[in-house]
Amino acid sequence: MMVHELNLEDHTKKDIRRIYEIVMDELEVAQEAHSEAAARVTRLTEVANTLRNMIDS
Repeated sequence: MMVHELNLEDHTKKDIRRIYEIVMDELEVAQEAHSEAAARVTRLTEVANTLRNMIDS
């Protein structure tokens, strides 16, 4: 979602601050999920490489 899609012109600064807090909370959750997914990709890549090496040797 783009900022211009939020139609914030009719909101008070207090409203916008609350929206910002919600967005930041969601961003934190997404970043944690991204980090966990990246770690999983790394682990799976290592396992796949080990298995490939076992097959090739």
